[in-house]
Amino acid sequence: MNWEDFRTSLIVTKDAISAQLITETLVPNLAAEDATQRGIELRSDDAQWSLSCDERHSRNIEEQVKVVSGILSSRAEGMRELRNSGHALHIEISGTVETGAKLRLSPSALAELSALSLPVFFKTSVPTDLQEEDPLAWLD
Repeated sequence: MNWEDFRTSLIVTKDAISAQLITETLVPNLAAEDATQRGIELRSDDAQWSLSCDERHSRNIEEQVKVVSGILSSRAEGMRELRNSGHALHIEISGTVETGAKLRLSPSALAELSALSLPVFFKTSVPTDLQEEDPLAWLD
């Protein structure tokens, strides 16, 4: 019972965002090649921008937290500027989990998340190949 397809992301939202502005504010020196080598993915659409680290390059969520917090730790002023201009920012840890799966984060990973001064959300989904258990099966 583990987390699979896990990912740690910084999510920036606003009604109409400028991906270029957010990228220049938060990761101005992150070249595409360097991002790929570090397992970082930048995505954006009209209302959301994200910087994500997934399990392809980081074996566990704690490594992902270190990568994301390492990038953002020196960008407190940029994050504050974005918040002041109406953007919402949060960290999202997401993955596919089975019933009863647990997520354990070390005190150091929690401290790194806390140092970012951003809300942390956990988003889970269940595997699509699981059959639903019949709630009345115990009657058989």
